[in-house]
Amino acid sequence: MVKILMVLSCTCIIASCFLLSDGDSPKSTKPPQEARVVDIGGAVILIGRLGKPLGSEIEVLGKWSLPKGIVKDYSPRFTVSRVDGKLLEKEVEFNVAVVKVFEKNLYTSALPSFEKRGTLDGKEWTLTAYETGRIGIVPQTGSFPDVTMPYYTDAFISELVGVLK
Repeated sequence: MVKILMVLSCTCIIASCFLLSDGDSPKSTKPPQEARVVDIGGAVILIGRLGKPLGSEIEVLGKWSLPKGIVKDYSPRFTVSRVDGKLLEKEVEFNVAVVKVFEKNLYTSALPSFEKRGTLDGKEWTLTAYETGRIGIVPQTGSFPDVTMPYYTDAFISELVGVLK
């Protein structure tokens, strides 16, 4: 029972840290909950932006695009529309900086070099993948200067790792 409550409360914590494709984070009316880092992957299961536990093997369908209009970062985006064959209620966007895709041999990156990334625009990819991530919390007071983080970062930075099908 305690494990179930801990998983539920930690799911609420992580839900408040999700990155949405428009860069806004949902606001929680609940006070923050605490969970020990050592419990992640055991007593605490983190649910990713794609709606599955982090580290779960999934099949994703997504499309690459370049941003339109005036933005701070013109890097390609990979927008996932389907997970395990199911259409997502809301598409999830990943900046190329947090996407790692390999060819079937697992040694060669499927992503073109930086200079050629514009060639991704409009391409649809199906991946065998998993969602993972990292904590990106930076102190905003004290000895640390104000750090400007990229638009796609938040307390938890979602990453997508996959193999091109």
